[in-house]
Amino acid sequence: MRNLSLLGIACGLALASSLGSPAVASPGPAILSPADGSLVPFGYTGPIVIDGQPGYSQLSVTCDGGYDWHIAGTGLGSDGWDELTIPPIHDSGASCQVTWETDDGILDSQSFAVEVDPISVSVTASPSTFYPIERDGYRDTTRIRFRFTHAANHVSLTIKRIGGPRVVERTFHDLEAGTHSYRWDGTLGGTTRAAAPGQYKVMVDAVDEHDNAARDRTFLALRAGPRCVTRSEFRSVYRGMVKRRVHQIFGTTGTWGDGAAGGYTRLYKQCRTPDPGHAVCQVVVEYWTPNVPDSTRAILGSKSWNGFCSD
Repeated sequence: MRNLSLLGIACGLALASSLGSPAVASPGPAILSPADGSLVPFGYTGPIVIDGQPGYSQLSVTCDGGYDWHIAGTGLGSDGWDELTIPPIHDSGASCQVTWETDDGILDSQSFAVEVDPISVSVTASPSTFYPIERDGYRDTTRIRFRFTHAANHVSLTIKRIGGPRVVERTFHDLEAGTHSYRWDGTLGGTTRAAAPGQYKVMVDAVDEHDNAARDRTFLALRAGPRCVTRSEFRSVYRGMVKRRVHQIFGTTGTWGDGAAGGYTRLYKQCRTPDPGHAVCQVVVEYWTPNVPDSTRAILGSKSWNGFCSD
């Protein structure tokens, strides 16, 4: 009797299950990654992981820094889940939203944030050796270029003689990301007085909107004399060379007013000092009427350079 009762109960449960006991509900469409409230790295490219929605739908990612990406199609999520790679998010510190929707409404939406990418700065100077005191048109100034990876709220530029005082202090505000420049003519800041010859350090400090700070530096050599004329430059000038080519070799500019005259190297004083890298040398180039015998040519002009000579 007991066995029959147990059998009846078991049959009754089986029948009830087949007639109408509730099935476990499958989860609805969902964005699995990035998680709601998560922090993703600067330059984030996903993957955006979605699950559970066959049919036409649209997925979008927007950030308050201006980032805007979206994709639409009939297969999103139809294979159980999809992993999508997105263009990198370079909105430092931005708040973002990923939204999955159809024409009938939003299926799921998640918020996330992008890590702050600290500002960085790089500094260069060209030329790194210049001759501002001579004012002869050759390397009279130097161009200091500084590049930021992000916009800078506050920038300070300092030029300091090594072992000496600061000679230039400049501040700039609200500079965009990219390259900026400052031309230094070798004078003391705010005056027309020339800075002393020597080695100088250039420092650029930058602070971004998140109060992240960055610094870079480079070095300059300020020389008192004009440019160097090297032995190799001198030897490359030959008789009959046009002036334009001589200008290119010596790195000079100007008009000598003698048409297409040829060139002739007349004088070269060797460097004879204990420090050959800083000896004073001289080159003189004379010009004459072309296509005439040497004995009758007329000297139309000349140009000379005196400078710190080295090879």
